[in-house]
Amino acid sequence: MEFLTFYLEHGVALISNVPRRADSLARVAGGIAALAPSHLGDAFDIRTTDNPKHIGEVAAGIPLHIDLVYRQFPPSIQALHAINQVEDGGENELVDIHYILGQMPPEGIELLSTIPVDFVARSASVHFRGRHPVLQFDLEGNFTGVAYNQYKISFPPSVPPAYYFAFERFRRMIHAPENVNRMCIPQDAVLVFDNRRTLHGRRSFRDTSRHVIGCFLSDDDLRSRYRLLAEAASGGQLA
Repeated sequence: MEFLTFYLEHGVALISNVPRRADSLARVAGGIAALAPSHLGDAFDIRTTDNPKHIGEVAAGIPLHIDLVYRQFPPSIQALHAINQVEDGGENELVDIHYILGQMPPEGIELLSTIPVDFVARSASVHFRGRHPVLQFDLEGNFTGVAYNQYKISFPPSVPPAYYFAFERFRRMIHAPENVNRMCIPQDAVLVFDNRRTLHGRRSFRDTSRHVIGCFLSDDDLRSRYRLLAEAASGGQLA
């Protein structure tokens, strides 16, 4: 209950002392919410390889993004288990879009939330296309998600010039040092974060023994479990 409460408030939380085994992430994360499989599988390895299939399999730095933004429905929650961490480099970078929204002018939010753009992933094995506004809100004006990956974005010809200025201002904001939280996932820990709220990236590293396992989780399932626990703790039903 305490973990879920913290996660829902901050969009990120850490689980320590997770056994250093390949199946640990699925078991631990599965206790939080149902796994949400993707074309990467139920879980996926993130380590360097001579023939990388995605950007996580290289030692170079990874710019800020949300995972699988090129899908029509990107995953809501991501979990990363540090199986083997390295001493130099490889830190994760996190940016909370809730914080960024407080710095943006209303006209910039209006442009980025009302004009959708395309995100495309195309290779020999996949061809995904998703169209989303960069900033997304529900009918009551509550923020529901961000869509961003500077290497997957494609701007439709109909995008007005003012949009590009708003997008560039947003891009500068998310990369401003004061807005980026940098951390190294501790050895044997699992970092859980809201993939629709938190942009994430990774600094480069040289030690190719670095090994992280990742998976995606269902936000609906997590919130269902939270409500059940909250009701049990309060002795009544939540509104």
